[in-house]
Amino acid sequence: MDYQTSNEGAHKNDAQHGQGNPQGLSAAKWLACISPRHRYLFALEHTGEVIRGAVVTKVPFTQAWFRGLISVRGKLHGVIDLPDFLAMHQSGIQYEPSRLGRTMDAEGGCILTLGTGLGLPCGLLVGKLEGLRTSEDFRSDWPSADKRAPLINGTYRDANDGQWLEVNLIDLVQSAMAQPISLEHDLL
Repeated sequence: MDYQTSNEGAHKNDAQHGQGNPQGLSAAKWLACISPRHRYLFALEHTGEVIRGAVVTKVPFTQAWFRGLISVRGKLHGVIDLPDFLAMHQSGIQYEPSRLGRTMDAEGGCILTLGTGLGLPCGLLVGKLEGLRTSEDFRSDWPSADKRAPLINGTYRDANDGQWLEVNLIDLVQSAMAQPISLEHDLL
């Protein structure tokens, strides 16, 4: 069963929409996804494949944000529940698992793998794929420096005034590598 869709075509399409494009279209900058809590933007140069219909194998005694493992072309990738992982980094916010896994199954969500250049074989459980976006699709909605959320490059508003968070995938990888995946022994 072929359940993988690559964004390589998006990168090729990206090149066609560069400055030399006679129609004046802007190059796609982000891959847009929606989860039950937020709308996310991911820089195309740091994304890998979009995977739908994958079976996530649960791993016992792991943190709530670590959903398990998937096989992508014969290589194991960890799966991180993105809303849960980001919520864990919010100061002053009570951490509650998002249960995105259940929502994803019911609504046909997807897993976005990280680009190989980031060095972490990992997929992000992100919910629904909304397609490619350009900088012309948004206006900046930057909060003051002291109110910016960790792992977020910026916030933007679309034409309908919906808020979108640009996830810093480089910082996310560094943070994920620093976090213990297994539960502490005293919690078992």
